[in-house]
Amino acid sequence: MPKVNTKKSARTAKIAPSARATAPTLTVVGKAVNPLASKAMLGSLSITGWSARKFDRKTTDEVLDSKKADYNAGRWNKLLAVNDKLDELMCLAGEYRTFYYDMTQPWLDNGSRVLASIRYQHVMDEMRKGKGEYLALADALVPEMPAIIEDAKTRLGDMFDPNDYPSGADLRKRFTFEFRVLPIPDSHDFRCSIDPEDMKQIREEVELAVKMATDNAMHDTKQRLVETVGHMVERLTAFKPAVKKVVTVEGKKKTITDKKTEGAFKDSLVENVRDLVYMLPAFNLTDDPKLATLTKRIEAELCPHDPKDLRENEHIRATTLKSAEQILADVEQFMA
Repeated sequence: MPKVNTKKSARTAKIAPSARATAPTLTVVGKAVNPLASKAMLGSLSITGWSARKFDRKTTDEVLDSKKADYNAGRWNKLLAVNDKLDELMCLAGEYRTFYYDMTQPWLDNGSRVLASIRYQHVMDEMRKGKGEYLALADALVPEMPAIIEDAKTRLGDMFDPNDYPSGADLRKRFTFEFRVLPIPDSHDFRCSIDPEDMKQIREEVELAVKMATDNAMHDTKQRLVETVGHMVERLTAFKPAVKKVVTVEGKKKTITDKKTEGAFKDSLVENVRDLVYMLPAFNLTDDPKLATLTKRIEAELCPHDPKDLRENEHIRATTLKSAEQILADVEQFMA
């Protein structure tokens, strides 16, 4: 599964210095591009497939009639296929969509998102790998379609309709995985032969749109900060370790749990903070010094200790909680 993580692995390793050095930058010869266009680009991800579900009007009407229900009380959707590879394809698509959103920031409302240049290589490597996995699974699914249809005849009973199923060639065409990048619009790189006044107006509109999108992306970054650090504050505050005591049973001392752990938290509590620290330099599109300082504080104060240390060491837990509370307060003030 693609995941933003500071632990190095084949899928989640940080960008190596060589990869970072070759990250592309967008320039226009002889023109001064806007700062965002020089350090980021727009990414778009499209993953399609076969849902293996179809609305069944006849069955819906029969159920509504039998229950004496209104026409809008519900609807019956047939599950056309039960297949492990199809389940894997759906899971894989969801994982890569999540990865895409984790690694990018919002951009206007056209489906594209901002991808920082310093994270380009990491994202592209993962997307190429994901595309290979996804399409290979789709190829492996096609030969299983006859067996899927035979199973459906029994499983769906009178609801079975052979016309619900695509042919092998049509099925394969439904599975696509495309990730594309485009430059961020720049008002100084608009080349059309139109009236100068119209050109001026278009450039002003482009500049305004880029500013609004940048502000939106930065707000999203600050919101991620509040949610991630705030969640750590919430979970560490609620956590109460198990209380153990020594008792004597048949002349032998034995340690038992007198009180169970309350408010247990997962390892992801720390992993999510580390992931955020990894992404924040890329998300700081305006080179805000306050955000840069907060990033260093989070890394220094909230990331050094593993979840096991936070659970078992009361001093470490209390110190980390105090730091998280102060950082959260500073972040909220930063957002005001």
